[in-house]
Amino acid sequence: LGIVETVTEMRLVEVQQGSIVEGYLYKKNKKDGILKKTWHKLFGKELTVLNQGGLEAQRNQVTEGVFVRDELNENFANGTFFCFSLFFPEKRKGIYFIDQQEKLIWLEAVKKAVGFSHFADFYELGKIMGEGKYGVVNQARHK
Repeated sequence: LGIVETVTEMRLVEVQQGSIVEGYLYKKNKKDGILKKTWHKLFGKELTVLNQGGLEAQRNQVTEGVFVRDELNENFANGTFFCFSLFFPEKRKGIYFIDQQEKLIWLEAVKKAVGFSHFADFYELGKIMGEGKYGVVNQARHK
């Protein structure tokens, strides 16, 4: 258990420095819903799927224009898996993990790669100025 925690901490440091994150991820097969284990590598804005030996790239995907969404855990015959989704312009890709900490490492790395930012990171909401049919208007101040 101590070794896994150390590796996770090292990966967190790599994510913060914008380096490489790589490891086994699971993808759900569209036909039968069974999870398939594949080796992925995220470097910069490029997500690469590697062959079983982890040496040759099978597929590269650029994360430009990708929306990231955290998903609920899913139960399968072999246990609970932790998930987030990547929405590419032409398709959705669900990515599953056995360990929640690994999911969080990858989720932060992908968010950094796609340039994800939250409104609250840049603005502080103030009082409500008005309400309309489609929403609420708040006073906001740039931090």
